[in-house]
Amino acid sequence: MNDNFWAVLEEIKPEIEAFHEHFLRMENKHFKGTQVFFSPFIPEPRFLFIGINPGAGYFRENKAPVKRFFPMEHFEYLHYNYQLARETRTVFKVAGILNDLKRSMKINYYSFATNDQKELDQLLCSAKAEKVWYKSKIWTDRLIMAINPEIIICEGRHVFLKIVQGEKITAFSDGIYTAHAGGKLVVGYSRYRSLIRNKTALASLLAQLNREKSDIENLVKIESA
Repeated sequence: MNDNFWAVLEEIKPEIEAFHEHFLRMENKHFKGTQVFFSPFIPEPRFLFIGINPGAGYFRENKAPVKRFFPMEHFEYLHYNYQLARETRTVFKVAGILNDLKRSMKINYYSFATNDQKELDQLLCSAKAEKVWYKSKIWTDRLIMAINPEIIICEGRHVFLKIVQGEKITAFSDGIYTAHAGGKLVVGYSRYRSLIRNKTALASLLAQLNREKSDIENLVKIESA
């Protein structure tokens, strides 16, 4: 599985980098760089977080576009203090699974950084002829298969609908949704900018999933004894 991940990354990296260079040549004012991963590579992680696209934090801090195509040394949600990182840590702490962040990964559906959703849409439209929407879907699908997470958490309803693509959706609670896609449980939550709208319900769902996993593991131990 590890070899498969690195092989997939080796194949898609030149394609993503070509779009990075394309946007730079265009001098598109909305383009703030490219970042594929926000965590180290964890084989078969407990959770894979998928956002819609990177924000412009690196650009604002460094006055230059970000250019990162490989997994990071540390998981941002454990080591950074921006709002979505804090919100995520709070949810996992309330759910009693904070340590699970140490065996989780984070990517985005689109790897191209912008200030906000509106600017992302404008950036993608500028590369419509290059089929950036279609290629981003392929890259995301291939990364999901290579990473092979237990559970996918979509950071926003928009990206959730892209991942589940017409599969039957169950509303767990207000603003919290689940579905199965590609053999994976997919959890989605509504958000306003970097605020998770219903942190309590999300924490409740994650705690429930953790109990179910523990019950299964205990049953396997009993049957193996």
